[in-house]
Amino acid sequence: MALYTKNGCWPQHLPDLIQLEDESIRTDATTYTDEEIASAGWTVAPDPITCDPATHRVKWNSETSEWYLDEITAEDIAVRNEELIKGVRSERNSILDDTDYMVIKALEAGTTLSDEWTNYRQALRDITNQDDPLNIVWPDKPE
Repeated sequence: MALYTKNGCWPQHLPDLIQLEDESIRTDATTYTDEEIASAGWTVAPDPITCDPATHRVKWNSETSEWYLDEITAEDIAVRNEELIKGVRSERNSILDDTDYMVIKALEAGTTLSDEWTNYRQALRDITNQDDPLNIVWPDKPE
């Protein structure tokens, strides 16, 4: 289904209500004629361009009514990764909180935490050292 633009606005589907040049109102976008669409000031927008989302963003130029590519800089990636790591750290902390009972249980019993649980909790602490915050590999919780 085609996207439309009016006065350079971001491409979108036609609204359910348009006002024609003669100030009459039309409703139901499925019944608009090409003439009515043009009379209301809408034009068909070009198809969005594709790109590698790891290196570019697709943006809209409202002055020219054209798509263009904006390169993602190293600074953009660093900021994105910092935000992603904040989310990973928050999730990790929540999981660690949920496993604290195992440590308390071992302390109360006068024993030590099993190696399996110790290694799991350490792997959680180390999770923010992974290279790609878009593809975090979470450790498996012991049974």
